[in-house]
Formats: sequence, structure tokens, C-alpha cells
Amino acid sequence: MKTRHGTGRWRPLAFVCAALALAVARSGCLLAADLTIGGSAVPFVATAHYYSFQPSALDARERVLHFSISGQPAWAQFDPATGRLYGSVRMTDVGLYRNIVISVSNGVTQVALPAFTVNVVPSGATTSSVTLTWEPPTENTDSSALVDLAGYHVYYYYAGAGQVVVHRLDFNNAGLSSAVVPGLVPGLWHFYVAAYNSQGVQGELSRIIAVTVN
Repeated sequence: MKTRHGTGRWRPLAFVCAALALAVARSGCLLAADLTIGGSAVPFVATAHYYSFQPSALDARERVLHFSISGQPAWAQFDPATGRLYGSVRMTDVGLYRNIVISVSNGVTQVALPAFTVNVVPSGATTSSVTLTWEPPTENTDSSALVDLAGYHVYYYYAGAGQVVVHRLDFNNAGLSSAVVPGLVPGLWHFYVAAYNSQGVQGELSRIIAVTVN
């Protein structure tokens, strides 16, 4: 395969890619893929219980990582060496803690998880689960056969007052056709699903389903 080069001459694609990599190295830039962070925080915890969320992070060059947080709840502790958010909650902590963002840096660049919310509910408060079902996809968006399906992202959010925070559960199982979303407080919830392939590329989103949880 060949591509058009800026000089007006055709050059092999491999040459152009190598030249780009050299330019990046000389400029001291860091490719975004060098540093990644992932994880889905548990969105609820009951009083008198322990909360813990541990994100995952990877630096392709194995540099030392440092985590930081914004919107940290007063009842929670945070470990900058691991990114772990944890703590025990009391009745005085009941409430909705929004816009929590955990970031990681390798000293050159920084990436962050999407903002999430933790809802502290009274111990004994009723929570429910919702079971979602779907038909596994068989084609890519270009109508070619889907041969590398890897799993599903399940998205959901609470349609209450204030800012809408979308939560995500990851299911790394291509054979699934259903999933359970637990720990939902009463109210109107919305759900949608997207498949992803072995390269992590996400497909089209399903239509949004609204469910009233009692």
C-alpha cells in the first residue's frame, strides 16, 4: 500500500509511519495509548458498610504512576499510589456525591476516568436490580461479518434532579445476551448497551430503555 507524501512523490506507507514516529520521539510527545486508566466505580453504598473502588492503570513504558482525585467525598480516603478510593459511611454521610474524578499521571501526561457519582443510602434502604437482554450482533456497521466480538458495555443513569451521571458496567464475554445491573435505588433509570470488539472498538449504541425501579 502507498500513500501520498507532502513532497508530491509517492512513498511507502511504512516510511511515512516511521517518519511520524521519529518526529514524535524528537518532540518529546507521548502517544495517548502509552497511558491508560479504566474501571467502573460502584455507584451506591449503604451506611455502616465499607466502600472501595480500585481503578486500573497501565503505562506502556512502565513509568512510576501517581494518582489524584477531585470531588473526593469527606467520608472517603484516597491512596495516591494506587488510586484506590475507600472508606466507611455513617448515617451523617447519607447523600449524593457527584463529580468524582480520578486521574493518573506518569510525569509526562495525565488521563482521567469519566466523572462518577456515589450515592450513600441509609442501611436497610431498598435497592433493586434490573436484568437487561439483547440479541448479540452479527455484523459490523459496514455490514461485514463480525468475527471478533469481545464483550459489551452496559450504560445506565438515574433520571433524578441535578446532573446526570452515566455509569458503565463492562462484560468481557462475547457469549452474553443478558446482564444484571444491581444496587438501584427507587426511581426512573435509563439503560443502553454497546458491543465492542477485540481491539476495544465500540459499536453503535442500542436504543435507550427506561425502567421505573420501585
